Amino acid sequence: MLIKNLLPHPDDLHDGRPIDAYETAEVTPEDFQREHYQGRLRDGLLAVVPEDNEPLTVDAIKAAIAAAPEDEREAIKDQYRQAEEASTQPRQGVLDATKPADKETT
Repeated sequence: MLIKNLLPHPDDLHDGRPIDAYETAEVTPEDFQREHYQGRLRDGLLAVVPEDNEPLTVDAIKAAIAAAPEDEREAIKDQYRQAEEASTQPRQGVLDATKPADKETT
């Protein structure tokens, strides 16, 4: 199965392999059951990449943005926004979550 690191910095897989920020890695379903991954999944620090290449959920994108250091959030938002806008059917929830700070209304 394919997992995606939602952290703005590298992390380690359970076997010591590195996984860069916002990159994906292959792990077995058995290994994925380890607390190493389940805890990160619960905390929104990683996501499972669906087999059919569906995009990340809106909640996973919001979690990645929230987990990013404040000085990197705008760049992360821009990355997700560009990917969403390139989609044939952009999701309003992602577009709202990735609105640049200078265009957000409070």
